[in-house]
Formats: sequence, structure tokens, C-alpha cells
Amino acid sequence: MRPERSKPAGKQQRSWGHVMPLTVVLVFSALLVTALVAVNQYLSNPRNLPIKTIAIKGKFRHLDRDNLRRVMSKAIDGGFFTTDIQRIRQAGLSLPWVDDVSITRVWPDQLIMEVTEQQPVARWGDKALVNGRGQVFYPVKPMRKWPELRLSGADEKAPVVLGFYAQVKAAFAARNLHIRSLALDERAEWNMRLDNGLEIVLGRDDAAERLQRFLGLYGEISSKELKPVRADLRYEQGFAVDWQEQDTGSGQESDA
Repeated sequence: MRPERSKPAGKQQRSWGHVMPLTVVLVFSALLVTALVAVNQYLSNPRNLPIKTIAIKGKFRHLDRDNLRRVMSKAIDGGFFTTDIQRIRQAGLSLPWVDDVSITRVWPDQLIMEVTEQQPVARWGDKALVNGRGQVFYPVKPMRKWPELRLSGADEKAPVVLGFYAQVKAAFAARNLHIRSLALDERAEWNMRLDNGLEIVLGRDDAAERLQRFLGLYGEISSKELKPVRADLRYEQGFAVDWQEQDTGSGQESDA
């Protein structure tokens, strides 16, 4: 019988040498995954790392800082990592006087909220205000002093009304006149009133051109002894003016 040959010791050691590093890698990977899962579960638990401090930054004239903090605090639905920032932001934006909100997390338990207050440029209708971007908002409480400029129309038309006002106001200012009200009605017709009491009916078509034609003759109109109280520009080739006598208060109409 031939004697049984044994494998060389060197080859056995080399085999174990390949197996051991692979085992270590697998064990380490399993431990790492377990640790990551545990950390994720810990951070996902809203009772861990709760939000303890809310800092609100901004200059306010109409917003109540304490009320703002209460409203936004109620929207917090998790811990430092899990709370829904967009939900908190939308809670702030739901307040009429809030124009914009940005929120930053500050480790380990703080939220910093930069709040921009609405800046109204005009009164909108009877109960609302409009900002410089043509966004209408309704204050919960009426203002003690409303803006002098009053714009009106359907809410979705606010950018159009504000844009037309911006287009024509300089022409009035050049004549030392100021628009006090500007309205776009449901028939898409324009009507305005100036600070001297003059009402101007513009109609719906070519309103800017008609107004330019009227203002070109306004110097002559205002130089007369009678005071113009109403100008109807809804004519193809001219306009009609209603006059009021300063002393008697009687009125008469003429065409231009």
C-alpha cells in the first residue's frame, strides 16, 4: 500500500489566509448596517432630539411675534432631523401679514425662522391690501390707517391693476397730480379718481392712449375758471368733461 500523502502545511495556511479577511469584512459590514439602522431608528423617533428653541427674526409692524411662534410651533411634527420644514413654513405663510418664511436647523435643538412681513402698497377694495407683486391679502383686523391709494377689481386681476397704475402714475406726477383710486370692473373698464377730486372714465380699449391724449390737454383744461369734476374718455376722437362752478356748485358739460 502506498502511504497516504498529506497536504502541505503552507497551502492550508494560504487557504485560511483568504478566508479570514472575507469573514472580517462580512462581520464588520453586518455590524455597520446594524449600527446605522439603530442610529436611524433613534433619529427618526420624534421624542429624541426634540426642537427646544424657536428663534424668529424679522422687523414687524403688524405681526405679533408671540402669535407667530405659537402658530409655527404647532406645526412641528418631529425631532431635529424629522420635523417637516415645509409644513412649518406653510403654517407661517397662512397668516395674512406673513409674506415669506425661511427656516434653518441649528444643531442640536433649534430652528431659526426668518420672517418677512407684508409691505402693502395700496388698499384693495374694501377689506384687503395688495403688495408690490400684486398679491392680495386680507388682514384679520381692519387697519387704523389704510394706504391712501385704493385699487380694486377681481383678486386675480390685482397684478394687472397694479401694473397699469405703475405705467401711468409718472405722467400724473409730472403734472403735480396723484391717483387716489383705480378700478377695473367686471366689464374690464377702467375708472380712476385723482387727489383733486377729478373722476376719469377710461373705458376698456386703448385706455393708456386715451389717457395720454387727455393729459396732453390737461393744462388747458385746468386753466379754465370752472373746475373739471369728471372726464369721460370713451370717445374715438376726444373726450367729454363735466365742469362745476366754484361758487354756485352748478355743473355743465362740454366736449373736447
